[in-house]
Amino acid sequence: MFNNKEQNQERMSAHKSFHALVIILAAFFVSGTAYAQIAVHPDPTSQAVVILGECENIFVDDMDDMFSAGWIIADGTAVRIPSGLLIDLPANRLTLRDLVAGASPECQALGESGLASTDECMRNKGLQGGGIQILANRQPDGWVIAGDVFILKNMTGNVAGGIVGPTV
Repeated sequence: MFNNKEQNQERMSAHKSFHALVIILAAFFVSGTAYAQIAVHPDPTSQAVVILGECENIFVDDMDDMFSAGWIIADGTAVRIPSGLLIDLPANRLTLRDLVAGASPECQALGESGLASTDECMRNKGLQGGGIQILANRQPDGWVIAGDVFILKNMTGNVAGGIVGPTV
């Protein structure tokens, strides 16, 4: 009857839990606003652009590097293709080097892709370059860097295109 050791231990653990809760809540409310989550973001330095039109030229920086960067000129706009970017074709995805390496033998002999309107192997047959759609970023220094490239190889007729404002 006078031995309340178990009740005292329960009461003490309840007090400890209550004090721990009070300390945690006090620390939470004293900490104030989380200023680290409120940041001033600078205005974007690049602008999204969509380039639609005919492929005029394709250049690869290093044909010995499978993931080499390069350039595609589409509708008068030079677009930088970053290294390792996979270019979408109707039934395949290739790096820029593999795209150029897969040209017909007569185009390869001239060092051409067989997809550009300025390729001699295309003009000799009266063919046009492939249709191209590039989603890119225009940098403040004027460079246009591709993020996604889709080439349609079997184009006929004239293509009206150019840089189109983003639709998303």
